Amino acid sequence: MSEDEAVDEDGIIESDLTSNARHKEEKEGYVEKLSSLQSKLKKSRWNVFMFLGLAFLMFGFALFPLSIDAQFDPFTGTAEEDLGLVWGPSSSGEDFMDVPFEVSVLVNQLPPVTDNITLQVFALKMDDCTNIEEASNAEVEALSGNKHEYQYEFIDSPVEGATYVFDFDLDFGEYCFYVKVTGKGGTGVDTSSTDIDVTAKLWPNQVIAGLPGMVFLIVSIYAFVGAQRIGKKVKAILEDDKLTEEQIVLAEAR
Repeated sequence: MSEDEAVDEDGIIESDLTSNARHKEEKEGYVEKLSSLQSKLKKSRWNVFMFLGLAFLMFGFALFPLSIDAQFDPFTGTAEEDLGLVWGPSSSGEDFMDVPFEVSVLVNQLPPVTDNITLQVFALKMDDCTNIEEASNAEVEALSGNKHEYQYEFIDSPVEGATYVFDFDLDFGEYCFYVKVTGKGGTGVDTSSTDIDVTAKLWPNQVIAGLPGMVFLIVSIYAFVGAQRIGKKVKAILEDDKLTEEQIVLAEAR
């Protein structure tokens, strides 16, 4: 057997030329595999950042409220505001997709007789807030507490200097809200010297943007796990002695 011949693992005699060609093909295969894995790793990492960014963007929309100020009229004892269209996927009735609505009332000054004062807050599903008759009927429905479209909260004997927060969950539709300072049972009182500050916050995008945000977050987690797996394969190939530094640089250049 000549010096240019060798015996392989199966006992077959092969020349150094054939052996070198086979090793060259194996190295080229490793380089191609490394190049392919690095390309997949780059795409996976890009997907992680992209879906994570979309998730944060959706959560930002979901958590950002619409702020509303309502002016209190001391002659009528009422602060009212037209919310307009409250959008969202919520159907009729109470469910988890209702739009959160929060009303804050800061009591600066109450009528002279404060023992029998009630702070009333209404969130009413109405198309026209200026329709007095419709508003009156809606308030009656709210006081009965039988319909989700007409909601009512109250505080008896409020205290000057205190802030009271009222929470509502609204369905899709047109809404108005009212804040009233009345006597016990809704009777009229002299509110000419009454002063309250009424502000409200509405989160119409909580469900619309929140659900896609959750989906994007889950997808980004899956993309991160996939990137970790590909990264381990790349690391294993880079640590393999069969590849030289020149071949690795060539693969990266490709």
